[in-house]
Amino acid sequence: MEKRGKSLNPPQPVTSAGMPPVVVVSGSNYQMGYQYGEKVGHLIFHNWAILKSKLIKAYGKEGATKDIQVWSYYLWKYDPDLKDWLRGIRDGCEAKGYGISVLDLVSIGLYPTEIWGRPDTPYPKETGVEGDIQSSAYLARTKGYHSCTSFSATGSATRDGKPLVAIS
Repeated sequence: MEKRGKSLNPPQPVTSAGMPPVVVVSGSNYQMGYQYGEKVGHLIFHNWAILKSKLIKAYGKEGATKDIQVWSYYLWKYDPDLKDWLRGIRDGCEAKGYGISVLDLVSIGLYPTEIWGRPDTPYPKETGVEGDIQSSAYLARTKGYHSCTSFSATGSATRDGKPLVAIS
């Protein structure tokens, strides 16, 4: 996707004990993102490197970049606070030596949609992204595509104090 800088640290092998890390953060959207990026930057960078290669294989570098730019347009339009969270993650990752851009982070979150639910109509004019979506023979039925994330908040971390859980 967009080039932000080189990683100072090569991606480390990721091992799992079967339980994803629990990361506790607090503060503004940017501050929480920063803390998250600092704590799990190696995992974020690892996942991004794998997913980026698959998106480029599926749609080419230009096609994948344009797709993510379109998705970003709608994210910023309907959830502008998300950009602060992603900027924080980017900066937290970079503080630990992992160069990644905001668009790269968007591509991680939207990877399943890009692979399994990618539109086949031209890019909407309002996004400012030129060109038509290129079709791809690289279909989602290809084995090995997997991406999951989860998020939860409760108490003072939500506006109404009710628990919020999201899983994709």
